[in-house]
Amino acid sequence: MPNDPAHFQYYQSRLTTYYGSVEARLALHALDALASLGRPAKFPELLNLVRHKSVDAEEEPFREVLLVLLKDHYLFRSSDGTYSFRYSIVQNWWKYTRA
Repeated sequence: MPNDPAHFQYYQSRLTTYYGSVEARLALHALDALASLGRPAKFPELLNLVRHKSVDAEEEPFREVLLVLLKDHYLFRSSDGTYSFRYSIVQNWWKYTRA
């Protein structure tokens, strides 16, 4: 992206580079949903939002994708079980770019 001096595009492009095609699709949908929602979400709500985009999203593969997104520092899981972007600046960029 020509107007991306902080290289935020890397957060999106690395999904298709390092994740399998199904996992990348689920990850994109999850991040899109959280960015659009604008607040943390628990697993059932997030899965439901992803199923609006990807009807065939199954619970366990989606749970595994969320775990990878946590390990890769895209997401944070709070003590109440809600998922959110780890960094608000990335969430803002994601919402501006994709949501």
